[in-house]
Amino acid sequence: AFEKANILFNISSRLYNQAVSGINAESLKPAAKTLCLSATIFDWISSNFDNAPLFDISKPMTKLLSQICLLTAQELA
Repeated sequence: AFEKANILFNISSRLYNQAVSGINAESLKPAAKTLCLSATIFDWISSNFDNAPLFDISKPMTKLLSQICLLTAQELA
């Protein structure tokens, strides 16, 4: 389960980086969609891994990262 959480965390982080690195006038909608997907993954991690052994995937940290993704997507919208 711990390995699964780490893989999902890395996927979500990669999605966030991909969304914010390629933002231009034509890619606002796909970037916002990718950010929402990243936020959903972070939220899923925080809901399913309450006692995570690492600070990176702890509940408060993943909730914060989820909110950052959603706020960034909101700014793009």
